[in-house]
Parts: sequence; C-alpha cells; structure tokens
Amino acid sequence: MGRPLRTLALMDHDRLGLREYVAIGAAGVAILFALFYFAPTASSGSDPLAIRTGVPVTAAVPTEAASPTPTPRPAAALADPGRWFIRHYSGQDPASSVVDGEAFFPSLNISYDGAPYPGLRDNGWSLTATSETEVAEGRYTFTLLLDGDVRVKVADQEPEAGADTTRPRELTVTFDHPGGKLRVEITGVDRNGPLAVRWK
Repeated sequence: MGRPLRTLALMDHDRLGLREYVAIGAAGVAILFALFYFAPTASSGSDPLAIRTGVPVTAAVPTEAASPTPTPRPAAALADPGRWFIRHYSGQDPASSVVDGEAFFPSLNISYDGAPYPGLRDNGWSLTATSETEVAEGRYTFTLLLDGDVRVKVADQEPEAGADTTRPRELTVTFDHPGGKLRVEITGVDRNGPLAVRWK
C-alpha cells in the first residue's frame, strides 16, 4: 500500500508544477501588455496608430493668407505750370559755362534746329528751363516731348529721359507730392541735331 501512495504524490506534484508555469506565462503576457499600453509614448492625446507604426504625429502649421497688393491711387494730370525761366549757355555744361541770354516764357515750347541766336556755336551750347507752381497733396503725372539730350528733374527726382537722344521721344513722369511748392527743372544740351522740349 505504501508504494502507490508515493506514486500518487509524485503525480500530484507534477500537476502543480504545470499550473505554476501557466500562471507565470499569463503574468508575463500581462506585463507586456501593460508596458505596451502604459508606456510614456502612449500618453493622452497621442495617436495609437502612430505609436504602433513608429510614425511621429506632426501638428498642421496654419498658413497666413497673403496680403493683397495695395492699388496705387490715380494720378492727376499736371498742366503746364507756365512762366518758365530759360537761360542759354555758351558751353555744353551749364554749371561751368557763361550765361549768354535769359528770359521768361509763358509756356514750355522749345525747339531749335541750330543755335538760338548769333553768338552761340551750333552743337556747342546748352540751356536750362525752370518753373515753380503750387500744388495740393496728391499724385501727379505729365508728359514731355523731347528731342536731343534732355534731362528732367521734378520733386527732387530725376526720371530716366531715355538713352537714345538721336530721335524724338516722349517722357511721362508720375510722382507723389506732399503739397506746396513744386519745382520742375529741365536741362538741354545741343550736341548734334535739333534740341526740343514741349509740354504735351
């Protein structure tokens, strides 16, 4: 009778060991699940799909709408200011030449095919024409008809008068003025051919 009891005890001991292994395995699986779902990377607000795939979650950056380009205000046509003070010089550089004649003219309408009068050498003289007028604050525009080497300065700005001085051309000037006195200055040099300046 003693031997069967020992055999039964050994069988019971073997069955208890199997249950313990199963319990240990279940505990290990539970620990793995806990580590997976409660890890720091799985914090509140994260995307579970991003965590499982390892793809970082990036927030969309809002884009600012482009500012509309301001529309320039319309320019008022500036009439010929009149009362032009015109000086003729004996050389091609007014700054270093002798004044040979001067006078006031009611409008800007200069046109010479040669020297304006005896005493000036053809293709070797120059002139300046200046006029001042009062204007209100605003944006203005005017056009000159030019022929020859002519430079224009208005409101302390000197617009490009065109590189080709061998043929007639138009120069349109548009500028802003704060209001008050407006001064227009024109310099013409007789080099070869006619010299003309007209207010259109």
